[in-house]
Amino acid sequence: PLRDTTTWGALPKSFFDKVGCAYDAFASNDPQKFWQCLRDRNVSQILSAQALCEQEVTIELDHEMDLFMPWTPTVGTDVFSEQPIRAFQNNNLRRVPFVIGTVANEGTLFIYEAYPKPVGKEKVMEILAVLLGVENAVKIKEQYPFPSDIDDDDYRAYLSEIATDGLFKCATRNATAAQVAQGNTAAYLYHFNHASSFNAKEWNVNYTCCWNESVCHGEELVYAFHVDLQPINATYTEAENELALMLQAFWTQFAKRGEPGNGGAISPNQSVVWTPFTVNEQQSIQFQTNQIQMQSLVDVHNSKCDFWDTLNYDWIK
Repeated sequence: PLRDTTTWGALPKSFFDKVGCAYDAFASNDPQKFWQCLRDRNVSQILSAQALCEQEVTIELDHEMDLFMPWTPTVGTDVFSEQPIRAFQNNNLRRVPFVIGTVANEGTLFIYEAYPKPVGKEKVMEILAVLLGVENAVKIKEQYPFPSDIDDDDYRAYLSEIATDGLFKCATRNATAAQVAQGNTAAYLYHFNHASSFNAKEWNVNYTCCWNESVCHGEELVYAFHVDLQPINATYTEAENELALMLQAFWTQFAKRGEPGNGGAISPNQSVVWTPFTVNEQQSIQFQTNQIQMQSLVDVHNSKCDFWDTLNYDWIK
């Protein structure tokens, strides 16, 4: 969810103080001087102040959901009149084809950033209740029984699975289905499931939760832009190179024609055709090395999305 004018709380003022442009000292007396102070700060100063603010968990206790994504556009403005998922559901958006999707472990990065220390079993229900509401927490616990193979009393992986399904995969599916059901546009859904061979170098020691078999938020962008890995002393495997070329072909064809199709002439494998999402079949394309293929109803089967739809994502205000 994006913030609104009531959920920004103390975070902006904390940022202004840390970047050296105290809000109380400037804004009420000389707004122009305040904005000029912010504009005079360089990128390093801004990023440093932002990182320091994100460590102040206590200033977010009234709206803990925002721990996961502290800096967002503001809902209730000319830019966003309502939460994006509500805009999809209420048919309040431009009628153009769109590509939308998720990676395998969307929630992992956000959970481990919000809770950098292990989360014990007794803390799990408290977190779910705070984030999603007490009644919803009880229902979610029934759908996601505690795993029996946790030895170190750290339930962040368990919470990550719930966050991936409830905040990303199923919300994405719900928004997509809402638009398609109204017959307004064509939508193309993807699931990026490939764990990169170089992810330890990519994420480095600050994000070990994204190593090994994890596929963290934004991982598909590395392939869509086929970025140069030399700065991190890494290389793509042959299969990863082909995966990157496939993503680029589909995205280029979509930009050109409004549909990804088979990726066109630049695709290394034109036998794979990315077809649009329909409400009945709920088609999506799976991006994984040596397994780029269309699939149906994958979120219903794997992510309990029918259950999440019954909750209507009401924690997204």
